[in-house]
Amino acid sequence: VCVCVCVSVCDPLPRAVVQTLESRLSRPLAADLGEALSDGVVLCQLVNQLQPRTIPLIHIPSPAVPKLSLAKSRRNVESFLEACRKLGVPQLDLCSETDVQRGRMIRLWRAVHQLLSWGEQRPLGPSLGFPTFYVCLMLLLYLVSRLLPV
Repeated sequence: VCVCVCVSVCDPLPRAVVQTLESRLSRPLAADLGEALSDGVVLCQLVNQLQPRTIPLIHIPSPAVPKLSLAKSRRNVESFLEACRKLGVPQLDLCSETDVQRGRMIRLWRAVHQLLSWGEQRPLGPSLGFPTFYVCLMLLLYLVSRLLPV
């Protein structure tokens, strides 16, 4: 489902985007979306849902300490932004660390929209990549060595 909604500068994330995020993450988001996204946890989880293991370490609050430190929140947001770059989100559509931490939804919306668009364009199923190529090459070499006379 492509989410193409016009947004004014003062609007929060459009409801359609929030519903798409909740659907992708299989859980509801907090009513105060700016606060919910400011620590970067949900954003990092979204990236990993779209492309598994893109962000290997996500700092998550514990029950004992329900709010992340500023440093850990910053690392999560930096990881999110780096993953966006790696996945091809154009620099013009990226928000800044400050935009996320201060809840500037319009800038964040553009980055999330690009990520969701990227996720829709990806082919379904696992990527074949290098491991599959390597296994096929080794199988081919094995077969050739068995078929050729010594």
